[in-house]
Amino acid sequence: MFISEAGFVWDTIALTSNKVKIVATAPANSHKPVVIPAAVVAASKNSAAASKFLEYLQSDEAMKVFEKNGFIKGK
Repeated sequence: MFISEAGFVWDTIALTSNKVKIVATAPANSHKPVVIPAAVVAASKNSAAASKFLEYLQSDEAMKVFEKNGFIKGK
């Protein structure tokens, strides 16, 4: 018996998984860019550490990790 499973995933997941086979991609102009925001919430119990982490996420070092995993820097 052959069972086929298919679904939509972000390319960053597909590129880093050995369990996903890319069979088709959506053209870049077929959708709005995906934006993943980050912020320190007001109710944070450790806002200093959260702020440092947010700062790291915007660093050149973090950008290299993001790019290596298929993410691109937004405007």
